[in-house]
Amino acid sequence: PAYFVAQRVGHVEDRFMHHLLRSQPLIAAYGARSKGIRPAQWDLPWDEFASIKVRLPPSGTQRAIADYLDTETSRIDTLITKKRRMIELLEERRHTAIRQALQSARQHGERRPLRAYAEVQLGRQRSLQHADGPYMTAYLRAANVKDGILDLSDVKSMNFTPTEQERFALRKGDVLVSEGSGSLSAVGASAVWNGEINGTICFQNTLLRLRPRSSTDPRFLAWWCRYAHTDGLFASIATGANIYHISAERVRSIRMNYVPISEQRAIADHLDTETARIDALIESTHEVITLLAERRQALTRVWRVFRVLSGQRGFGGGVFPLHGGLGSGVSGRGGGVR
Repeated sequence: PAYFVAQRVGHVEDRFMHHLLRSQPLIAAYGARSKGIRPAQWDLPWDEFASIKVRLPPSGTQRAIADYLDTETSRIDTLITKKRRMIELLEERRHTAIRQALQSARQHGERRPLRAYAEVQLGRQRSLQHADGPYMTAYLRAANVKDGILDLSDVKSMNFTPTEQERFALRKGDVLVSEGSGSLSAVGASAVWNGEINGTICFQNTLLRLRPRSSTDPRFLAWWCRYAHTDGLFASIATGANIYHISAERVRSIRMNYVPISEQRAIADHLDTETARIDALIESTHEVITLLAERRQALTRVWRVFRVLSGQRGFGGGVFPLHGGLGSGVSGRGGGVR
């Protein structure tokens, strides 16, 4: 079976047992007694589980421990919920800042297709014939591009001939845009390549490369792509059923207002400063959540809590195997669950 169904017997508090069975010492005992080849498919036999010995303090202390853990975990969970909501609000604030800055540029000049501001190139298709060869080259794909972030933890390679390397190589300042995705909200996510990996790096056809022309500030183009993604402009031109695609040609044809390069730089400077401040707040809030989660995890060491509440080294009560109250109709000394 995938799980055991047990019923408590004797003088064991339900809430105490709830915390005890999820405490770090018992979780470690489960792992030590489990059997199997792969961790995700380990099996903990009932006999092994029921033979684990636990300390059961007196009923009054069990209630005190459960009360303390209930109160503390509830307080921490409330704080974590508030911090996560704060992150959501900060992300909304970042989105609003980008939208306001880019929409203010709509008041200037004529509208031109995006091809006037950037060269749009679809990446090279991945196929078995390119899986090996004399010119193996690292390349980026859609999985490497998040909203404003490059995830370079898993960069693959395939064969690009010298001619293909000239065509598909990345330069600092290039903006990479996700060309297709199974999620409409993910298609069009973008990030800037700043030469994070040395050597020649190319890109696959799950990405579009937007290379700014001489009249376009690279940072402004990057912020415009972030705006086009978060505001749904890229999603509005996507087609497909299970996989949505925006295509290089449709992206080239998106019309945007002409903005003098001096104003492009001013907008980019503003957004660089404003979003850096917001991102710093988001990062610090994530750090607080991590500390709170660690604090909550530490609380699962039930016996440390018992020592704090009892003010003594000893545990009182007694040491009993779980089958003392866990099992098919087997009741045990000191109580437990079955």
